[in-house]
Amino acid sequence: MVRDLTDPELALCGKNKETALEAKAKGNECFSKGDYTNALHFYSQVERRDPF
Repeated sequence: MVRDLTDPELALCGKNKETALEAKAKGNECFSKGDYTNALHFYSQVERRDPF
Protein backbone atom coordinates (compact mmCIF):
# COMPACT_ATOMS: atom_id res chain seq x y z
CA MET A 1 0.00 0.00 0.00
CA VAL A 2 2.77 2.44 0.92
CA ARG A 3 4.55 1.64 -2.34
CA ASP A 4 1.39 2.47 -4.30
CA LEU A 5 1.08 5.81 -2.52
CA THR A 6 4.69 6.79 -3.10
CA ASP A 7 5.18 5.37 -6.60
CA PRO A 8 5.17 8.35 -9.01
CA GLU A 9 3.23 6.39 -11.64
CA LEU A 10 0.55 5.14 -9.26
CA ALA A 11 0.20 7.96 -6.75
CA LEU A 12 -2.47 10.62 -7.14
CA CYS A 13 -0.10 13.02 -8.88
CA GLY A 14 0.78 10.29 -11.37
CA LYS A 15 -2.78 9.81 -12.61
CA ASN A 16 -3.01 10.06 -16.36
CA LYS A 17 -6.16 9.82 -18.47
CA GLU A 18 -4.28 8.74 -21.61
CA THR A 19 -2.57 5.78 -19.96
CA ALA A 20 -5.88 4.84 -18.34
CA LEU A 21 -7.57 4.76 -21.75
CA GLU A 22 -4.73 2.64 -23.17
CA ALA A 23 -5.09 0.14 -20.33
CA LYS A 24 -8.86 0.07 -20.85
CA ALA A 25 -8.43 -0.68 -24.56
CA LYS A 26 -6.03 -3.53 -23.75
CA GLY A 27 -8.48 -4.83 -21.15
CA ASN A 28 -11.33 -4.72 -23.65
CA GLU A 29 -9.21 -6.59 -26.20
CA CYS A 30 -8.34 -9.32 -23.69
CA PHE A 31 -11.97 -9.55 -22.56
CA SER A 32 -13.23 -9.97 -26.12
CA LYS A 33 -10.76 -12.84 -26.60
CA GLY A 34 -11.92 -14.53 -23.39
CA ASP A 35 -8.64 -13.79 -21.61
CA TYR A 36 -10.33 -12.67 -18.41
CA THR A 37 -7.24 -12.86 -16.20
CA ASN A 38 -5.32 -10.33 -18.28
CA ALA A 39 -8.46 -8.24 -18.80
CA LEU A 40 -8.81 -7.93 -15.03
CA HIS A 41 -5.15 -6.93 -14.78
CA PHE A 42 -5.59 -4.11 -17.30
CA TYR A 43 -8.90 -2.96 -15.79
CA SER A 44 -7.17 -2.76 -12.40
CA GLN A 45 -4.55 -0.51 -13.99
CA VAL A 46 -7.35 1.76 -15.24
CA GLU A 47 -8.60 2.26 -11.68
CA ARG A 48 -5.10 3.22 -10.55
CA ARG A 49 -4.46 5.65 -13.41
CA ASP A 50 -7.86 7.16 -14.11
CA PRO A 51 -7.90 10.71 -12.73
CA PHE A 52 -11.62 10.51 -12.00
